[in-house]
Amino acid sequence: MSNVRDEIKVGDRIRFAPQRGNRWWRVDARDERFIIASQRLTGYHPEGTQQYTVVDLTGWTFTYNGVGPGKVRSSINLLGGGYDMDEPGWADRMLAELQSGELELSHRRVMSVWEIEVETR
Repeated sequence: MSNVRDEIKVGDRIRFAPQRGNRWWRVDARDERFIIASQRLTGYHPEGTQQYTVVDLTGWTFTYNGVGPGKVRSSINLLGGGYDMDEPGWADRMLAELQSGELELSHRRVMSVWEIEVETR
């Protein structure tokens, strides 16, 4: 295992510090700035329910809701998440919209990321 963010590739598993538990996320898309990752929820969620997170590797130069400056992760700024994660290519479309500026990270749900642990495939 490694914690070097430049080594992270699509298909790898990652987890974040600080974060409670040992939740691993699968990397679905990435570029130099963003990593889009997903995981299946367990416990009280219906079988098959998924969630995603987007990491901004360039980080914020400001503070919002006590988070930042530095690397952050959040959902996107669309009500309900905006994507059918069962549809092929959803993460690539989200990445393209982040790159073009059509989407941005939600400020309301933002979390700091101090470390990314990587498990390569």
